[in-house]
Amino acid sequence: MSQIVKSLDFVAGDRPVLVLVSGADRADPDRLSAALEVTGSRPKPPIRRATANEAREATGFSIGGIPPLGHVRPLPVLIDEGLLRHEVVWAAAGLPDTVFSAAPDRLARAAGARVVAVAKDDPPGR
Repeated sequence: MSQIVKSLDFVAGDRPVLVLVSGADRADPDRLSAALEVTGSRPKPPIRRATANEAREATGFSIGGIPPLGHVRPLPVLIDEGLLRHEVVWAAAGLPDTVFSAAPDRLARAAGARVVAVAKDDPPGR
């Protein structure tokens, strides 16, 4: 499960953001907000999950099949550093039943993703 890439759509303030995390992890909105914070006096943007319509509008794909790249318009992509521990990861390829494999570092480069720590710290034994 940890080698599966979840492509999660969020809205930060008023802009869509795609977050790539392991299938075994959850994205932490506080960490995501901190990763998106612009230096200076601006506050952290409010973060929320995108609705199904917002996700489709931002990426061109439906939830469950959103790939990490190839969207209808450019959007910021963050990849959790935990995915880089694997030799190969599996990501959605546009449909809920279609996936592709990639080395995570190559996937990050192809998606133009910034590597950050966004996975939620859960207590042992989740």
